[in-house]
Amino acid sequence: RRIQETKTSKEAWLCWRRLGHDLRLKQIDAPVYERVLEMWAKIEAWTTQNKPSIRESLAPGASARDFEAFEKHLGLELPDIAKMIWSVHNGQSMKFDELVDERRAPNSKPNI
Repeated sequence: RRIQETKTSKEAWLCWRRLGHDLRLKQIDAPVYERVLEMWAKIEAWTTQNKPSIRESLAPGASARDFEAFEKHLGLELPDIAKMIWSVHNGQSMKFDELVDERRAPNSKPNI
């Protein structure tokens, strides 16, 4: 369940707490995450109205497992704010990028 779908402040706090735990955040900072959600809501609203193709290309959020694999691959720990931002949308999927990836390695897909 997403924080935006909660109906009470208690439900929102419990949802945020679970998310913070799942993402292994060092500090559970609900006000910062609320600003992240507001930022993404503005981006989603603008792109829906002005650039629907960009809105449609936004990838779903990264999971705790995604972050863990990425951190292990890089050999470093991501800052909490990066996890917060990428937990909403983890980049874009664009046709151009897919074509470039196919040309680099025709029969393989990127691991991360």
